[in-house]
Amino acid sequence: QIGSILPPVDWAGDGRAWLLHNTHPQKGGLMDIHGRRGVLFPDDGHPVLCSEAVDIDGDGHQEVLSWDFSAIWIYRADPAVVGEARGYDSTPVYNNSNYRGRWLLSKD
Repeated sequence: QIGSILPPVDWAGDGRAWLLHNTHPQKGGLMDIHGRRGVLFPDDGHPVLCSEAVDIDGDGHQEVLSWDFSAIWIYRADPAVVGEARGYDSTPVYNNSNYRGRWLLSKD
């Protein structure tokens, strides 16, 4: 399977960081710090070559992007379930590369 830098994701807006392994329906998902899959992605035909977690719409919640050479799909937590957006200090997008660490620190 494709490698991952395990970017942290506050999927539910509750301050709990999940690690994005990849978006493969059977082998991937968001994992806790013990490697247990807690958030699974549907088997809906989405691309699984690459994935990243980024707040692309600026609402304070991270979306999970999943793409390959021909398509990109965007997943987000159900807005009816997600808590209020929290302020985070995270890796600036302009610092992204294949050789990086990631952080997600609460500003509280």
